Amino acid sequence: MNGNRGPMGGFTLLELLVVVAVLALVANLATEHLVQVTDQQRYETSRDRLGKLRYAIVGDDSRTSNGQPDLFGFVHNMGRRPLNLSELYRKPAGCGPSTRGDQPCPATFDANLGRTIGWRGPYLIGAGGQTKRLGKPLAV
Repeated sequence: MNGNRGPMGGFTLLELLVVVAVLALVANLATEHLVQVTDQQRYETSRDRLGKLRYAIVGDDSRTSNGQPDLFGFVHNMGRRPLNLSELYRKPAGCGPSTRGDQPCPATFDANLGRTIGWRGPYLIGAGGQTKRLGKPLAV
């Protein structure tokens, strides 16, 4: 026996390092793409929620009904901005002058203005609520 073994099968250390590096690069690219997709979904969800919140507070003056603006929103109904978000889904407590602005808290018809003024909410769905306005849920 002369000790000559012939060619041995297998990979060199350099080949294994190249394969591991390529796999790490592919994994990094896939993870980066996944993070971008979830960030885009979060952005779109936040944009939609802020749009619903804006609609609940100031309404949408671009919508019309019988040629007149279909005004709906806390500011339009109450004559002031909400003091906190709970006023958008729960009637404000204590309708004194400091909390109600120019409008009364209970919704009443004003003949001079020709429209109902006062709190006509809920403007959003609160925790566990099932409120809809114009056939569309306003959940935030």
